Amino acid sequence: MAELKAFLEKGKDDPRIGLRHIGLYAVLLGMSEGGRFARYPRREVMSRAKIRWKATYYKLLQELHEMGYIEYLPECGPGRTRIRLV
Repeated sequence: MAELKAFLEKGKDDPRIGLRHIGLYAVLLGMSEGGRFARYPRREVMSRAKIRWKATYYKLLQELHEMGYIEYLPECGPGRTRIRLV
C-alpha cells in the first residue's frame, strides 16, 4: 500500500500521468514480487487493468519506463518481458 501511495504522491504533480498509467501501475503492484524484476502474464495484466489492445499496453509500459516509474526490459517471445517497479 505504501508503494501505491508513493506512486500517487509522485504522480499527482506529473502532468504526463493519466488514469490508464495509474491503473496499469496498480495492477503491476498488486501482482509484484517485491522490488525485483519479474515476468508478468500480459493477458492477465491487460484483463485486470481493463486494457483491450496490446499496442496500448506496450505504449503505457514504455511511457511508465520513460517517466521513471518502472524499469521495463522488453524481449521477444511470450513471457520474456521483464518489469521492475521503481
